Amino acid sequence: MQQITKKTKIKIFVISLLVVCFLLFQFIFLTILNNKQQSLSAELLSVTEQNKQLENDISYLSSDEAKKEYARQELGYVESGEEMFVGE
Repeated sequence: MQQITKKTKIKIFVISLLVVCFLLFQFIFLTILNNKQQSLSAELLSVTEQNKQLENDISYLSSDEAKKEYARQELGYVESGEEMFVGE
């Protein structure tokens, strides 16, 4: 039976240590990436909801109803046949 020399044992140890370090690094790196992905997914959901709300606001504010409401409240618009009452 062949004996393993001390030099060969050291090489095996160093290679094994490098493999373990590489695997540990990969695990840490993948964990960080996974956390970042979850964070970005949550942010995307939030921004998507905000975008939907803004689209709804734009749609409403573009409507004739919203324009009339603004004209009545801010500009004192009165339709024909209506009378404006001014409170004191």
